[in-house]
Formats: sequence, structure tokens, C-alpha cells
Amino acid sequence: MVRSISGGLTILTPVKGQWIFEDKLFNERMIPVRIISTRAEILEIVAMTKKYYEQIAVLAYRLSDDVILRHDNETQNIG
Repeated sequence: MVRSISGGLTILTPVKGQWIFEDKLFNERMIPVRIISTRAEILEIVAMTKKYYEQIAVLAYRLSDDVILRHDNETQNIG
């Protein structure tokens, strides 16, 4: 579903996470995913992910504004 929104993704190795919400400790497996997307696309992905996994919260953050994506023999600046 993410690929259909952003055109692709990289799924990283799952990690163990802990966080507290309303004085309750949550232990869960977290799957980091890297995506090149517009802000509108990431907002759609966050909403879809939150609903699909029935999450209280989903975190997304920008890694870089200076992205180089190379297709064939062209370099495109996405940022």
C-alpha cells in the first residue's frame, strides 16, 4: 500500500521499542521504513499505517532536504 502511494520504500530490520502513554508502558516491535515522498504522501501513509496497525501513534520525520535520486543516466534533485 505504501509503494502505491510513494512509488517505493525500504523496510529496515525490526527493532524493539518501549514508550509510555497515559501511564501505561508499551513494549512493541517497530519496523523502520524509509520513503521518498511529498508531505501530502507521508501524511496519507501515516494515517493509513495508524489505522491498519491500530496504533495510538505513528512517527514520521524528515531525514534530508537534499536528496539525489538517480534514474538511468539522469540525476534529479527531489528536495
